[in-house]
Amino acid sequence: MPITRTFLVALVSSLLLASFDTNAQQAQTIPTIGVLANTSPGQAFCSERLKAGLHDLGYVEGHTIRFVYRYAEGKPESLPALAAELVQHTPNVLFTWAAVGVLAAQQATTTIPIVVGTADLVTTGIIPNLAQPGGNITGLTWYGPELFGKRLEVLKDAVPRITRVGLLGHPDNPVVNRHMRDTGPTVARTLGIEIHRIDIRTTDEVEGAFAAMAERGIDALLVVDEAWPIGHYHRVAELATTHRLPTISARAGFAAEGGLLEHRLDTALMCRRAATYVDKLLKGAKPGDLPIERFEKSLLIANLKTAGALGLTLPPSVLSQADEVIK
Repeated sequence: MPITRTFLVALVSSLLLASFDTNAQQAQTIPTIGVLANTSPGQAFCSERLKAGLHDLGYVEGHTIRFVYRYAEGKPESLPALAAELVQHTPNVLFTWAAVGVLAAQQATTTIPIVVGTADLVTTGIIPNLAQPGGNITGLTWYGPELFGKRLEVLKDAVPRITRVGLLGHPDNPVVNRHMRDTGPTVARTLGIEIHRIDIRTTDEVEGAFAAMAERGIDALLVVDEAWPIGHYHRVAELATTHRLPTISARAGFAAEGGLLEHRLDTALMCRRAATYVDKLLKGAKPGDLPIERFEKSLLIANLKTAGALGLTLPPSVLSQADEVIK
């Protein structure tokens, strides 16, 4: 019996429909990770490290795992709405690595597992304890006040003459506000320094901030790790050198952009380790049963070129601690 044109069209159509159905079913069965970032896509390196960690564990993006992203572009007030959008995609796991992101994700869902990498989960009341977090949050944390104090110690060790340290950051940053309240006074007394808040909400305010520091006699600067554009940190380092202010920051890449000192967690390693939590959750573990890991690996980077521009010689006690020295 001859094959008619109508029959061929019907056959091709049915094969295409079957293919579409299969692809749709596969898409539904591939685990989805919702990524909530306070930064822009170009700065969301933590999610790339997570993906690398998952790749090491055998996951292949687009085949055995997929990702859905929402970026706040440095506007933390938008995170709750973005977290709610991610939840609408019904991901198997949410991943975020900033305190504001954790709070937004926690507000958006109490059932979807949330893997985090952020400071002070216990002291902020997000979880009751590290061993048995309960609820839907797990991952990694660190003790922020300890690092805050260490940065001030390193800065004082590097430049013993300093007495008035400016703290440059967003006034609504909950982690920094808590450090200033709980740790700042004790550390300041111990080191013989005064800490002065220098608040800026947008990158347009940075020049005015340095003018205010000059008026207040600030002689050193601790720069908070915020979700500002990458070029903004270069401008901060540039202005600090112009005003002859030694600086330290927790911002990754700050020393490479001209800052004197950079002291931070090894966030690349931390975000990569977060992949092990995602893997366990995808294999059926309950987030409340997975102990939170206290992450302690930190890095110190010193920029000798900037030290020279400031007329400083960094002492051996600082250089001996450095994981990297930029010359």
